[in-house]
Order: sequence, then structure tokens, then C-alpha cells
Amino acid sequence: MLASTKQTGELQVVNEAVDGKVWLADGELSNAHVGAATTIGQAVFELACVSEGWFYFTVGVVSSSGQPTVPVLAVLNEVRPQVDEWKEIRRDVPFEAVVTLAPEPPGQDVQIRSDQWRLLTTVGTSGLSVKAVLDQLGGDQVAGLRTLRDLLAAGLIEFDAGSTGHRGSDLGFTF
Repeated sequence: MLASTKQTGELQVVNEAVDGKVWLADGELSNAHVGAATTIGQAVFELACVSEGWFYFTVGVVSSSGQPTVPVLAVLNEVRPQVDEWKEIRRDVPFEAVVTLAPEPPGQDVQIRSDQWRLLTTVGTSGLSVKAVLDQLGGDQVAGLRTLRDLLAAGLIEFDAGSTGHRGSDLGFTF
């Protein structure tokens, strides 16, 4: 809507985990500040994953970044597949679930990648929530969620959605 009406101003999106801003100049994205995002596309992705919160638009506020503007539709088309994947993974990997190692191996031979090993050693026997594991690992949470999903499918970890981890069991996507 802001793009189609060629608005200039600052859009702020806020919830428990995110306080992000994007600036528009004549209906195009000119800058963004959302968590650790380093590009406008990453920032828009992070804001698109917010399911509850508030937004404010302040007309006339401009960014002093000097960056070239980017069409909103182009950025939305770029992040839409990522947001769809995020939603799909979140259905399978709930933040509040406690993640533990599977008590038995899924077969005689188990092969894991280095990113899976790092995640498995973080899970250990600590009884952390998915969110706490991701927070402890740092980095790209979508990649972490993908790895958790893969480890679950391989039978190497389990989720207990009926309880919450003793650290960081609040819901939300942290950036």
C-alpha cells in the first residue's frame, strides 16, 4: 500500500522480539535497520516473519543512508519463498519444544555433516528449548531450523512440545 501510493517515511514494526524500521522514498525502499540484517532484503524477511505486533508509519521521515532505492515489489518477491519456507519449518520445529538427543540411533551407520554435529553438541543432554539452542548457536536461525528439521527426520533428535526448555522458552524470532 505504501509503495503503490508512493509514500515517503519510516515504517516501524515492533513486537516482543523485533523492533525494526524500513524507510521509503517515493514508494521505494531506501534503507532498513532490523536486528543484525545487513541488507534491505534480510530486514524485510525478518519483518515478514513477525506474526504479531504493532506497526507505525511516520510520513516524511527520510533515511540519511544515501543508498539507492529498491522497488518494494522486487524485495517482496525475493523474500516470499524464504518466508514460505520459514512458516513450513516452524510448523515442524516449534520454538517452545524441548529438543533432546534420540535415546537410540536410527540405524547401524549414522552420518552427519559438520553443521549437524555443532547443533547436536549444543543440544547434548541439556533439555533446552529449540529457541534456546538457536540462540546459543547464533547465526542464521533459518539455517539452524533447517538443520533441526533434518536431524529430526534422521531420527537423531526428538522434540517434546508438551514442555518448555529451562532457558529462553519464550516464543519469537530473534534477530
